[in-house]
Amino acid sequence: MTLIALAPSPALDVTHRVVALEPGEIHRPTEVVRLAGGKALNVVRAAGVLGLPARAVVPLGGRMGVVVAGLAIDEGLDVRAVPIAAEARQCLSLVPDEGAPTESYEPAPVLSEREARSLASAVGEELAGALAGEAIGSVAAAADAGDAPVWLAISGSLPAALVSALLPVVEQATAAGVRVAVDSSGDGLAALLDARPHLVKVNRAEAAGVVGAAFGAAGAAAGEDNATDAPLLELATALRDRAGRDDGLVVVTDGAHGALALNSAGAWLAHPDPEPGRFAVGSGDSFLAGFVAGLVAGEPTESALARASAAGSANTRSLGAARLAVADLDAAASRIRVEKLG
Repeated sequence: MTLIALAPSPALDVTHRVVALEPGEIHRPTEVVRLAGGKALNVVRAAGVLGLPARAVVPLGGRMGVVVAGLAIDEGLDVRAVPIAAEARQCLSLVPDEGAPTESYEPAPVLSEREARSLASAVGEELAGALAGEAIGSVAAAADAGDAPVWLAISGSLPAALVSALLPVVEQATAAGVRVAVDSSGDGLAALLDARPHLVKVNRAEAAGVVGAAFGAAGAAAGEDNATDAPLLELATALRDRAGRDDGLVVVTDGAHGALALNSAGAWLAHPDPEPGRFAVGSGDSFLAGFVAGLVAGEPTESALARASAAGSANTRSLGAARLAVADLDAAASRIRVEKLG
């Protein structure tokens, strides 16, 4: 297995397409999509379309957890479920034919310290198996040669108990040659940056939340405000400095303004697709899957950025997160333009 994805906040994702949103009225959907969701499961779903073998490690509990696991199996997602006591959450999106969606996300289940240790241990076991050569499938030449790197992707909000249990696993995995990708926010992101991940993929607001102090001396809140408005390259530079890894790669996405990738060799800006679709949920997760797929295939940073941007754009063409269509991927790839900065 090339990619192990930790899914700390899985969910039953339900998307209703409606003609229009009318507060106080009954809505009868014209289309319903139910998926095993949450950021890391979206990454695994997108990875499958991109040809990247991936497995999710997922804490699941209660009847809703059974539903999520069943949907994942029915879809062909490779999932290792770790039992927990709390009920899995549900996330509902109402998507009108015109205008922005309305979303209602239940809070993620709280993990006990024992459950957090079990989840972190399961991640360690999966990584050990991948490093021992128990991988199947490939991304083109890299895996054909037998030397595809093993990646760990950590996506979504991280409970404090899980951060404490996970950090030693991440440090041991990195020392063993695993490459770590992080897409998180807040305190969880800040803690994982101390583990010096190879790839940090965040949006502008998430980056500003952890590097705000570098943008102002008038207090954390003022610094974060300044960071939120900073040029994307300055924000990415501050984040890469914060991560403290010489060979590290930072990607900051900025919605309709594109995405910037920065490493020791330079910076590249992927301009947004001039023909975007309407369904943004899951685009960031598809982007991460595309970037890792590109790196696993041995592509240079600018090519991996283009592949990631195409995946994020293709996601916007289908209702439901990370349900990429190959035709949409190919079309988006033909429109994406990547520019070397400086």
